[in-house]
Amino acid sequence: MAVKKIGELLVEAGLISEAQLLEVLEERKKASGLHIGSILVKKGYATEIDIAQTLSFQLNIPFVDISTATIDPEAIKLINEKLAKKYLLIPLYFEGKNLLVAMADPLNLNAISDVSFSAGLKIKPCMATTSDIANAIRIHYHLSQPIEDLIVDLKLKSDKYVEVLHEGDSERDIVEQVKKSSAPPIIKIVDSIIVHAAESRASDIHLEPQEKWVKVRIRVDGLMREAMQLPKWVQGSVVSRIKLMAKMDIVERRISQDGRIKVRLGDNNLDLRISTLPTHYGETVVMRMLDPKTAMISLNNIGLLQQDLERVVDIVERPQGVILVTGPTGSGKTSTLYAMIEHIKRARVSN
Repeated sequence: MAVKKIGELLVEAGLISEAQLLEVLEERKKASGLHIGSILVKKGYATEIDIAQTLSFQLNIPFVDISTATIDPEAIKLINEKLAKKYLLIPLYFEGKNLLVAMADPLNLNAISDVSFSAGLKIKPCMATTSDIANAIRIHYHLSQPIEDLIVDLKLKSDKYVEVLHEGDSERDIVEQVKKSSAPPIIKIVDSIIVHAAESRASDIHLEPQEKWVKVRIRVDGLMREAMQLPKWVQGSVVSRIKLMAKMDIVERRISQDGRIKVRLGDNNLDLRISTLPTHYGETVVMRMLDPKTAMISLNNIGLLQQDLERVVDIVERPQGVILVTGPTGSGKTSTLYAMIEHIKRARVSN
């Protein structure tokens, strides 16, 4: 019944003729289980995108381009692969207490009912092309191999890992956090980004979602430079991994959030201050990298010329006054202030 309704909608929209619909329905009887859209595309009567966008308009159901959409790994966990393949659908993300699901046939009430029962949530259907959904099922229910290929393509370092240091957490809390983490290959991507930034002596990491890519940029010596480009389909998993590490709400995407991660890279500890901000193409993530060793730096080692060093020392050692340190992000303001404090702390001050 649902198939017939879809055919009628396509005829009403002028995408296909009555004769073409009858021909397709006859062929569908012979090929039981084949989706009407697949037959239309096979015969060249319409394209997948034309069918999806026409039905979206006719049914007033939003159309989603899955190739550029953010897919939440927590949503994927709620619907098993067998059910996704049976009804040709893919869960996308949460909207309050609803689960947004991309479907090839949003009129299939049995599919909506089964998925709602499986997820335990109210389903909000949206329209997507059959091939996009099939490709998304292949990728997101088998993340390991596509991401392993991605790691090779991007030449990411897979031999170094980031250890998250939990402060004041109970063992149960840590276990819950680990259970919610994404697949090991996603962890490897996030670790590789942090390791690359640390080895480049970057002060910031920016994850900037674009229409078809996720740009990763790092700030080194005050200058932003592009480090790599991630494919769009890993965006949701990577952002969720970072937010889980920072103990942020992975479900909430409509407001900005702040968090903190303390990590160990080999023998070094780093503090990462995390900020997320919703944008048109998904959440941007900014990670400020703070090295506790910065506090141990001396004025002699921050790169001042001898003449400038003598002037700064003279000013710092005065008993009164205000010192104003200015400059762009990453120029060394914090390092300079730490060095001044370290100098005052060590110097003997007479009354």
